[in-house]
Amino acid sequence: MSAMTKSPVDSIPTYYGRPAVRPSLYGWTVALYIFIGGVAAAAQILATAADLLSAANSAGVLLAARAIALAGAVAGGILLIIDLHTKQRFFNMLRIFRPTSPMSIGTYVLMTFGFWSLAALIVQLIGLHILTLIFACIASLAAWFMTVYPAALLSATSTPLWAAAPRLLAVRFAGSAFASGAATLCIIAIALGAPIARPLIDFAILALVVELIASFAAQRMYQASGVAGPLSERPWGLLHLVAQIGGGLLPIALYIADAVTSPNPGALSIVASVLVLGGSLLMREVMFLAGNESARRPHDYLTFTRTAEGAA
Repeated sequence: MSAMTKSPVDSIPTYYGRPAVRPSLYGWTVALYIFIGGVAAAAQILATAADLLSAANSAGVLLAARAIALAGAVAGGILLIIDLHTKQRFFNMLRIFRPTSPMSIGTYVLMTFGFWSLAALIVQLIGLHILTLIFACIASLAAWFMTVYPAALLSATSTPLWAAAPRLLAVRFAGSAFASGAATLCIIAIALGAPIARPLIDFAILALVVELIASFAAQRMYQASGVAGPLSERPWGLLHLVAQIGGGLLPIALYIADAVTSPNPGALSIVASVLVLGGSLLMREVMFLAGNESARRPHDYLTFTRTAEGAA
């Protein structure tokens, strides 16, 4: 191929076709941790908001939400230890706080969230409402960071797909977490016959819309940065589309259909909530695997760095 016919991508050096950066070691355990942590964090925040607003007949849902928050914190710690391959590494991370390390920040946020979630659950079971609100508010502050810090964790790497749109990735993770948390509590509220189910559905729809908008905006930035390949090709591109449609657009349609056909949320809303949870987990797994794939592509990394230098 002559120089006159070379495309811009072809003109980028590739270190003889070898990757310019190494893929991360993040796998399914970290993706599952981020998913579970997001559900737990959103459940705590939503329960605290409902408690502060004195939602009627919601005591059972609030108790379940705080139990989910604590269980998510415990499961998150276990998954982190599994990913680190030895518990000593996890404990060593607690000995030193490094504000420049997203992993260190995340570990302390998780421990803070777990401690105050435990405290909130205990005092709620005892019946001390004021203390429950205080402890739950503190846990909710940590929970908010849990919904967005995974994007900082990924963006801190040199992986092109993760570094190309860090703010939109944070919005996606947060929107998906809140949708998943609302969907989980929606299923519980429907099972208990609690009227809070309808507001939870409305919130889930809003969170899904935000996540979808951020997803489409991020896709445009990936294309502009030259790193959209892994999310445009099989298998990750197809699975990403499944997560967007099956875990986003379809649940919204089912929630609306249920609201139109029935005065009270029912089977369609439960199905929609299950799809939201499945789509949220799939989205995270796809973003991890597609990101690692982008790190293996020399053209993606070098095109991204040139685009970033040009923008600067």
